[in-house]
Amino acid sequence: MVETRWADAVQDGPPPSDHAGYSMRAGAGDLVEVMRALGHTRSAPAGHVRGGAVALRLALDHPDTVSRVAFIDCPPVTEHISRITARFVT
Repeated sequence: MVETRWADAVQDGPPPSDHAGYSMRAGAGDLVEVMRALGHTRSAPAGHVRGGAVALRLALDHPDTVSRVAFIDCPPVTEHISRITARFVT
């Protein structure tokens, strides 16, 4: 399973007034819903850049659904955290 479109839409689209639906956690939840709709209980997600953060969130929030994870060209989590500002979270 590879998640890319969701992350691309977040990067390319206009900023939403409510960011909750575009969070990494929401993306991970979306992936679980897609998996279940397709009849799968486990996957091996591969995430590129921002999709890697979604794949990480999937592994953290839904470990029973992940067999292994591939992170492709992703900044370390500490890099993401260091860039968070008050403007980013509002």
